[in-house]
This record gives sequence, structure tokens and C-alpha cells, in this order.
Amino acid sequence: MSLTEPMKINDVRATGGQGLRRGELVKWSRVVLLSLSDLGAFVMAWLLAAQIFPSKVSAGYFNLHAWPIWLLSGTMIALNAVRGLYRGGNYWRSTWDLFISVGLSFLLIQLFWFVTTEGPPPFSRLVFAGAWFLSVILASLGRTFLNQVISRLRRVKQFCVPTFVIGPPERRAQMVRMLSTGGYTVVGEANPTDDVISGLLEEVLVSDAQEVVISTLDYLPGLPAFYRGLHAEGITTRWVPDSGELLLHQVGTTRILCGMPTVEVCPPLFGGLDFRLKRIIDIALAGIALFITAPIALVIAIAIRLNSPGPVFFTQERIGVRGKPFKMFKFRSMYVDAEARKAELLAQNEAEGPLFKLRNDPRITAVGQFLRKSSLDEMPQLWNVLTGEMSLVGPRPPLASEVALYKNWHFDRLLVIPGITGLWQISGRSDLKDFDDVVRLDLYYIQNWSLALDIDIMLKTVGVVLRGKGAY
Repeated sequence: MSLTEPMKINDVRATGGQGLRRGELVKWSRVVLLSLSDLGAFVMAWLLAAQIFPSKVSAGYFNLHAWPIWLLSGTMIALNAVRGLYRGGNYWRSTWDLFISVGLSFLLIQLFWFVTTEGPPPFSRLVFAGAWFLSVILASLGRTFLNQVISRLRRVKQFCVPTFVIGPPERRAQMVRMLSTGGYTVVGEANPTDDVISGLLEEVLVSDAQEVVISTLDYLPGLPAFYRGLHAEGITTRWVPDSGELLLHQVGTTRILCGMPTVEVCPPLFGGLDFRLKRIIDIALAGIALFITAPIALVIAIAIRLNSPGPVFFTQERIGVRGKPFKMFKFRSMYVDAEARKAELLAQNEAEGPLFKLRNDPRITAVGQFLRKSSLDEMPQLWNVLTGEMSLVGPRPPLASEVALYKNWHFDRLLVIPGITGLWQISGRSDLKDFDDVVRLDLYYIQNWSLALDIDIMLKTVGVVLRGKGAY
């Protein structure tokens, strides 16, 4: 199996054993301990703030038997989790990120009281400010103490991080020796070569490594997909450079690891708070659009049934994120025997690569011509967006038959949720004949993704649809 086939990763995970493996046990133990530490800090902060300003709090509102204090503390922990403060690496040690997260929590709490209550809140701003200050201080102290406890446990070979080491033999032996003295358990080793790299991801997953430490400056065709596959599985990747050169330009924070300077590799994948906002925007806009366009959908359905026999909707299996298949919905724009007739038209294909495009496709109905020209045939995909199988913006989901013809580097476009529109749609749509050009646009989108880019693409899509540019 090639590393560039992300749809096989889940299968590999399933073969790694049953129950909590060592890496998962270490990870979830840390998450539980951090959560309990933060919960204790936040509850104590509210109690102390109420004791410092007793006249500013409603009687009996803040005590261990009252539900508000647990609800407020739980809300703060939830936002910490959303912001990634329970992940591995250096994330949970960041005091600045904790400061930002607690500040956002208090802003949300204040906003909630402002919106839901008519009178003044049950405690004053002094209590609010005191609880915020104490939450940051106590949570930071709790995390510092926990860090010390974990460090001491690692010195006696407890709570060690399962680590997979990759590099040339001499360099690898040095890294294994240094890691073994610093709280890391080496669970696997490999020397990356062309004939080994294709199976390396499976080997790492089966070893149950939580981190991968790699030392190589040689570029191998499968390495970028290997890094992305590790990132998708939540495995931290650290590069130990031999010189000042960089293997990839997507790099994250540096850290001294057991006396070795390392650089954390950060492939361009969607994540964090921005990605959650993207999902919220998808749900909101798709829901509103479905409601507003319901009368138009009814008219389209009647027109399809009157124009040609067959169902109103066309359901087709497409390949989604990381190779997961799903049912994509469209208004039917072709005759019911369209798929059976495709084979006889393959010789007339006007696109290069896995795509099939034919400007004057005889399988398209009269109503279908209008639907495709106006892009109204894509409207039912808003339901796919609501269910989370698609996004408003992203690479178009391919057919399984198209994926079978992919080159190795084409698989990278399957690393994110597919979309209704994307850079391809605003850069020529069907006028782009070479599939490699389509993939390059998709990879550019993945590399440079932001909410601002999504909004820009959606606005430009409106203009492209109104002009009917490249639609057939």
C-alpha cells in the first residue's frame, strides 16, 4: 500500500490491538490529569473570589453544593479543550495560551449573562475580575506542578512517551540513546529509503507511537504524505536537523528534546478554532440556503419529472475526506441510463486525467442543461454540508473510479473535507482540461487555507455562477 492512500489508515489502526494501547493510555491519562487540575483550579478561583468580595455575591450562589460554580468551571474546561490545551507536545505547557483561553471563557460567560438575564448578574464585576485573575494563576500553578510530577515519573521509566525513531543507522542510535534518558520509550526504528517509506506509516501506527522523531534531509516521494498521515492520526512529528537547512517550509515550534534541538513539523491541515468556525459557518449558511431555496427546489423537481422519466435526485457515491465514501446528492440532469452510456463516450473525453468532461454530452436532458449552466443541480449538496460530509468550500469529491487513476501526489487532496465550490470553480471550472491543474489548485487551497480565503471563494463563486462561466 502507498502512503499516499489515506483511506487505508483507519484499517491499519484497527489492526493495532484492542482496548487502550500504551500510547493512548499515556495520552488520556495526561488529559484526565490536566482536566482535573484545571477543574480544581477554576472551582477554587470562584470560591476564593466570592470569599474576597462576600458582599458582591448573592447569598448561597457560590459554594461546592451549588450548580453555577460547576457549570462555569465546566464551560472554561470545554473552551480549553477546543483551543487544544489538552493536546501533547508543548501545547498544554503554554501559559500564554492558557491566559487567552481563560480570557475568552470569561468573555463568553459575561456575554451569556448579558443576553439571557434582564437584571444584574448574581455577582459583581469585582468577583468576575478576581475569579479571572485567580483562574489563570491557579491553573498555571497546577499545570506546573503536574509537569514536575510527570517529569519525575519519567525519570523512573513511568509515564514515558512511546516514540518511533527514523533516520540513518548511526544518527538513529544516537537519538535512541538520548531519548531513552529523557522520558521517552522507543517502540520502533526505521531507516527511510524508497523501498521502506511506502510501509512506514502502517509500521508507526501498529507500534502505537505517540511521537515520531525523524532525522533525514533526503527528500523521498512518500515523505509529505507520511507527515500528513501522522498529523491526521494525532501523532506529533519532530525533526532533528543535522544542519540549518529545513526539510519542509511548514514548520512549527522548536524545542530542546533531551539535549537535541528539534523542529515540530506542521503539515498544512485544517484544525483549531478557525476550523470549528468554518464548520459553524457551513451549518448556518447551508441551513439558511435550504430554507430560502425550498420553493425553487420544488419548481425544479416538477420540471425534472415533466421533462424525463426517472427520480428527481441523483445519488452517487463519492470519496470524501481521507478516502471515506459517502452519498452525494444532486438534482438529476441526465437521463436515467447515463452511467451505462458513459463507456461509449470515453473516447470523446475532453479532459486529461481521471476527469470526464464533454461539452455537448448527449446524456444531459433539456432541463439538465439549464440546471448545469446555472449550477442549480448542485443545490441538494447543501444537505451533505449539514451532515458534515462536505463543506461549502473545498476540493470537489471524486468518484472511486477517478481515485483509482490517481497519481501518488493526487491523494493529498483527500486530506480535507470536500466542498461544493473551490478554487477550481472560480478559476475556469470545466474549462480546465488537465486534472493536474485542478489538483494544484486544490493543494494551493489546502496550503493557504483560512476563513478569509473561504469567504473570498464563496463571493467569487456567486459571480462565476451568474455568468455561467465554464459550466456544462
